[in-house]
Amino acid sequence: MKKKGSLIVMVVVIIALIVGYVVVNNKLEADPNTKKITVVVVKSDGTEIKHNITTNATNLEDVFAAQDFVKGEDGAYGLYITEVEGEYAKYEVNNCYWAMYRGDEALETGAKDTLIKDGETYKLVYTKL
Repeated sequence: MKKKGSLIVMVVVIIALIVGYVVVNNKLEADPNTKKITVVVVKSDGTEIKHNITTNATNLEDVFAAQDFVKGEDGAYGLYITEVEGEYAKYEVNNCYWAMYRGDEALETGAKDTLIKDGETYKLVYTKL
């Protein structure tokens, strides 16, 4: 009898976990502020690394702040990206920088002023002058 009771408890716990997962996952998808974007990193050797990101952020700077693959410094215009995927680029040091694109179009704004939209693709491209 104890085995039957334990089995029933285990089944109830498993069902509760599955229901909880589905509810939380649906809430994320139902949130109108949630966006799914892609950030493609193009390293100095041409290697591309794709990051699919789900976020409530409104701009790229906030997206990057929540990621561990982008590092930078506070600059006069917001985040000055100095390292992506462990690769360092700083114009003042090595005549290189991380160029930002929306799709294939170069951005004319910094990460702080670049508002993001659901479904968009952004690129961070190692650029040497």
